[in-house]
Amino acid sequence: VKKRVDEILAKWRSEHWDMDLDNYGVAMWLLGPQGSGQWMHRMMQDSGAKIKACPNALKVWVEGKPPELEAGKALVLDALKKLKDKQEADEANGGRTFKAKEVLSDVPPHMKAIMEKLALLEALKKGGKPPESLLRERGLLDDRDRSRSPRRKVATEATEVMEWNPATGQMEATTVDVEVRDAASSTIGR
Repeated sequence: VKKRVDEILAKWRSEHWDMDLDNYGVAMWLLGPQGSGQWMHRMMQDSGAKIKACPNALKVWVEGKPPELEAGKALVLDALKKLKDKQEADEANGGRTFKAKEVLSDVPPHMKAIMEKLALLEALKKGGKPPESLLRERGLLDDRDRSRSPRRKVATEATEVMEWNPATGQMEATTVDVEVRDAASSTIGR
C-alpha cells in the first residue's frame, strides 16, 4: 500500500508544481496588464501546461504532462526573473516612476455648486469672511454701495439665526447684522 501511495504521489509531483509568491504585485505581474490574464494565457499556449496564479492566495500553479510542466515552470520562473531584474533596474535609476493621470476636465457641473459650498464652509471654519456673492444672495449685503444716491446711516442690530450646515449635518447658530428701520420710513400698510 505504501509503495502504491508513493507511486501516486510521484506521478502527481511529476504533473503538478506550485510556488508561493512574495506579494500581490508579483501575482499581478504573472497575470499581465491590469490582471487581464493575457501573459498567463500566452505562457499556457507556449508551454501547453495549465498555469494558474492567484493574487489572493499568493500562489502560482502549473499542471500538465512532465514536458509541458517543465516548459510552464521555466516560463513562470523566467517571468519572475524579469520582474526581479526590472525592480533592480528601477531601484538603480532612483526608484519606480509613476505616471500621473491627466485630469480631463474640471469638477463636473452637477458637483460644482456642492464643491463651492464645501470650500466656503472650510473657509468659514478657518475664520474667513464669507464671499460677497453669498451675502448678496441671502440679502445680507447692502447693495447701495454701487448706487449714486447719498448714503444714509442705517441702524443695525445683531440677530442670531439658525442655519443648516451640510458638512456637520446639524443646525448651527450664526450672528447676522440686520438693518433696523424706524416705523416712519416703513412702507408696510400704505
